[in-house]
Amino acid sequence: MRWGDKYKGGDSVDYASPALVGDKITMTIDLRLYKNRVSFAKNGNNMGVAYSGLNFWGSEIYPMFSILKVGHRIKVLNYELL
Repeated sequence: MRWGDKYKGGDSVDYASPALVGDKITMTIDLRLYKNRVSFAKNGNNMGVAYSGLNFWGSEIYPMFSILKVGHRIKVLNYELL
């Protein structure tokens, strides 16, 4: 596993440079018609679409986060439903 990868079907795909302590990661989940995608930005810089075709799973999408190591933290600063 490399840092900054994304996973699809269990396969690792290079996506972005690794996040460092203090980086601000923004995740956008766009479920509008013809969008249905997840994208990320790091420190305000768009990293592009990570996943598309979310409508494949139906109308109920549940965002989740995973922490790899003990002592790592995720802080949700804001969220919006539009």
